[in-house]
Amino acid sequence: MKHPIWTTIEELVALVEQGRSTVPENERALAFLLDKLAYQIHDIHLPDDIDEKDPEEEPPDFYPALHVNAEKHFPRFGSCKIPDVRYANCGDGSSISRPEAINDLCEIVNDLEGALWYLTRGNDKEAAFKLRLSYDTHWAQHLRCLQLYLTYLG
Repeated sequence: MKHPIWTTIEELVALVEQGRSTVPENERALAFLLDKLAYQIHDIHLPDDIDEKDPEEEPPDFYPALHVNAEKHFPRFGSCKIPDVRYANCGDGSSISRPEAINDLCEIVNDLEGALWYLTRGNDKEAAFKLRLSYDTHWAQHLRCLQLYLTYLG
């Protein structure tokens, strides 16, 4: 049986790619899905019996298309064209700016799509491994920073 996190990931990817009817709906849905993801990731553990060799195929880079769609559906997140406005402290004393919010979203979803790519090819263990490893080493901080930003936006 498929873990519920995969449905959350599919919903998050669809939200970034297609959006909802309004920007506030997109932002509310994103906050909800990020909270679900933050909760569900703790049920995913690195498999003990993962094959140490590199997979024969690697997922494509989803980032460029994600960035275009994210800017369209989350315009308040800004882009590099919008002036730098400090919005949150991410726990290490540094502040992050609006242009980084769009980057946070794209970094998270790019990693999630990479893991989902393995799942859709029937490689459940590799998908779980990539999902958990990428969370532990990369997108956990992006997730928390983006959650703070969404709280700031209200």
